[in-house]
Amino acid sequence: MYFIAILIVLALLQYRSEWIMRLQNDNLFAGLCRHWASLVPAGSNPHMLLSVLTPVLLLGLLLALFGKMLWGLPGLLLALLTLAYALGRGDYSSRFGQYRQAWLDDAPQRIPAILQALDPQQAIHANATAAELHVQARCTFIYSAFTRLFVVLFWFALAGPMLALLYRLLRLYVAAHASSTASLLIAALEWPVVRVFGMTVALLGNFSSTLAVWLASALNTGMSARRILHELCLAALGQDMQWQQPRFLRSQTPAQQAASAQAEITAIEVLLKRCLVFAVVVIALLHVIL
Repeated sequence: MYFIAILIVLALLQYRSEWIMRLQNDNLFAGLCRHWASLVPAGSNPHMLLSVLTPVLLLGLLLALFGKMLWGLPGLLLALLTLAYALGRGDYSSRFGQYRQAWLDDAPQRIPAILQALDPQQAIHANATAAELHVQARCTFIYSAFTRLFVVLFWFALAGPMLALLYRLLRLYVAAHASSTASLLIAALEWPVVRVFGMTVALLGNFSSTLAVWLASALNTGMSARRILHELCLAALGQDMQWQQPRFLRSQTPAQQAASAQAEITAIEVLLKRCLVFAVVVIALLHVIL
C-alpha cells in the first residue's frame, strides 16, 4: 500500500507539483503551535513535543481505526496525503534552471535569492564572491534534495507515514522556534539516512573515492549531515574543492567559470535523479520480498 502511495506522489511531484504545494498548507500546524503556546512556553521541550506529537498521534489513531477498512483505501489515502505533506516546500526542480541561468546571464547577484528559496535558514555572506556562492550552492542543492525527499521516503518506506510526518513537523518547528531538542531529533532521524544515501551515490558514481569518504564519515558524529553529503556527492562525481583554490580561480576566465559552474550543478542534478530512481527500485524490491 505504501509503495503505491510513493509512486502516486512521485508522479504528482513530476507532473502536477502544484497539487502537492496546495496540500502543503502549514497554517493548521502553526495554529496548533500557537494553541499550545498559550499553555506552555513556546520553544520549550513540552511545547515542542505537544506541537509535533499531537498530529503524529492523531494520524496513528486514524490509521488504526480506518486504515484497513474498504480494502485499505482509507489507509492508502491517508498515506498518500501524509507523504505529499511531508515532502519539502517550494519548487525545488526549477531552481537548477534558475541557477544555471544566473551564471549564463553573468548575474551572481541572483544566486543568494535562489539559495534562500532552497533553504531559508542558511546564512549567506553579503560580500561573497561568485565562486564562494557556487561552493555554497553545491552544498545547498544536495542537502535540500536530501531533506525534502530522501529522508521522508526512507522513513515512510521503512516505518510508515507517522515517522515521515514527524520528520517534516520537526523541521517546520525548528524553522519557527529555536529548539535544540528538535534539532537533535532531526539529526538522529537523518543519521542513518545519510549513511544509506552515501552507499547509494557510491554505487552510482565513483565507487572507490566515495567509499573512502563514506568510511571516514560513517561513525563520525562530529560532522554535520550537510557536510558529509556534500563531500560524498563531490567524490561520487569526481569533483574536488578547486573552487576554493585561488590558483584555479585566477586561471579561469569568467566564461570558463560560468561553464564549469553550470556543468557541475547539472552533474549534481543528474546524480540526484539517479539516486531517486535507485531508491524507488530498492523500495519496490523490498516491497516484493517482504
